[in-house]
Amino acid sequence: MKKTMTFILIILAAVFVTLSVKRARDKEQAAESYKELKAEMFTEAETLPETTVDDAEETEAITLSSDERAMVDGVKRLQKDNEDVQGYIMILDSDIKKEELCGSAIRDEGVVLQYPVYQRRGNDQEALDYYLHHNGKGEPESYPGCIFGDGAIDDKGNYLFDFDSKGNHVIAGHNMSVNRNKKENWMFGGLRFYEDADYLKEHKNLVLVTDKTVKYFTIICYYDGKADDDYYNLHPEAPESLSKFLSDKTGTRIETDDAVTLVACDDDTTNDIGRRYVIAISIK
Repeated sequence: MKKTMTFILIILAAVFVTLSVKRARDKEQAAESYKELKAEMFTEAETLPETTVDDAEETEAITLSSDERAMVDGVKRLQKDNEDVQGYIMILDSDIKKEELCGSAIRDEGVVLQYPVYQRRGNDQEALDYYLHHNGKGEPESYPGCIFGDGAIDDKGNYLFDFDSKGNHVIAGHNMSVNRNKKENWMFGGLRFYEDADYLKEHKNLVLVTDKTVKYFTIICYYDGKADDDYYNLHPEAPESLSKFLSDKTGTRIETDDAVTLVACDDDTTNDIGRRYVIAISIK
């Protein structure tokens, strides 16, 4: 009996070690992949002049700085490799000037988070959850998955996730660390630090880049909630409803027609209930 138990424990230990090694290898490969995506995103950032973008679908031209133009073109390059790229998200720890965004992102100076945001188009849960377990190349069972748009189907089955529209944009990502070492937190593992009010004040600037423009937000709120929290599913049809919802939720008067909700799991791995939420509103 003792020999059998010892044998079982040895097998279990071997399986644990094998899975740990694979997980570490997958994490390293994913980290390298995101470095490559960042390089592709900003490959022409320092050579493009200031220009004006005329979108065929818009009636007015949107003037962008040279850095903003370079980032918009960077998203377009990423979309050539994968049409599911919806944009690029950045969180800054300082008031970086618009004309210095690219250089700061390339050098990781003042930029504490930057990733492409993916969303597979389709009006079903399988499409919404695709990048939970796939990487940017579409490879399945990818350990970190991707940063992805979520909560993007209304009650009529219409696709709602669109950075260029106004409303509440829900962006989800894995909590890739369970320790409090800032260097070890990646993907959305760093959302934990927004529990600290001082950290929020120092890391409140959020940037979304699309294939058309660049949008700026300020982070105003962090809270712990559940996976089915109403923030997670809110897609208000009118600016007034979004402002009222955020005002009621935070206890502070807020007027906005555009917001971002960042979502990640909490550290309790025994269930899939708890979530961390970080809320940002548009800067006019």
